[in-house]
Amino acid sequence: MTASTTSRRARWAGRKAHTLTALGLASLFFAWWLIALGQPTYSLPGPDDAAVALVHIMTTGKFWAALALTFARAALGFAVATVVGIAWGWLSGVVEPIEYLSRGLLQLLMSVPAVVLVILGMLWFGTNATVVVFVVGLVGVPVIATSTAEAVRAIDADLVEMGHLFGLSRIRMLRMIIGPSVVPAILATVTVVMGQSIRVAVMAELLATGSGLGAAIRLAQINIQTDYVFAYAIVLVLLTYLLDTLVIQPIQRRAVLYRSQ
Repeated sequence: MTASTTSRRARWAGRKAHTLTALGLASLFFAWWLIALGQPTYSLPGPDDAAVALVHIMTTGKFWAALALTFARAALGFAVATVVGIAWGWLSGVVEPIEYLSRGLLQLLMSVPAVVLVILGMLWFGTNATVVVFVVGLVGVPVIATSTAEAVRAIDADLVEMGHLFGLSRIRMLRMIIGPSVVPAILATVTVVMGQSIRVAVMAELLATGSGLGAAIRLAQINIQTDYVFAYAIVLVLLTYLLDTLVIQPIQRRAVLYRSQ
């Protein structure tokens, strides 16, 4: 099989995937429109109602301010989760007593529902943005810490010993042996946590703050503006899609390339 044939097949497979994805979305919107026929807007708005509401909220300055607040809170919570999770996981993977001491706490944190963390945050910090950062960070820390610890413990001891025999410096050992072993696994988990940070932030805002997208959704619910609730849901879907396409997928591709090198 020639390279040109392989390239053509790859392009055809890509076009086919995009076509099927578009058909799936079109079918979903058609089913939504069909089910919403005859339903009052406050019960189940149709795609046209949600589109009108979406255009309306996106043409107001309050929407963009709320979006910026939510994104900033999610980013800060994600940064805290990444730094704390990697440090904690690395220590757990290297120091055996820390692994055993941490195991129960990490399992507990992963088992507690996020809504319980929101309630605890409200009791400790009040109803403010600190609760959002707290919840996003606490949801992400155990996931990243567990993955990091597993990746560190999975480092091939024979490769490390071989590196020592060949007299590799610490920097070259880190770049040539340890990095390719742990970075892809850690990045894969970090990107998952990155994607969920927006959703967790919106949920925390809905319950604990008077600003951000979560608060806007709560206000729409109080005013029985169901079309606006659907519009905000579409915004979150689009935001997650853009984050996955522009940030998460490129990072994952670089991680795979780094490991292969």
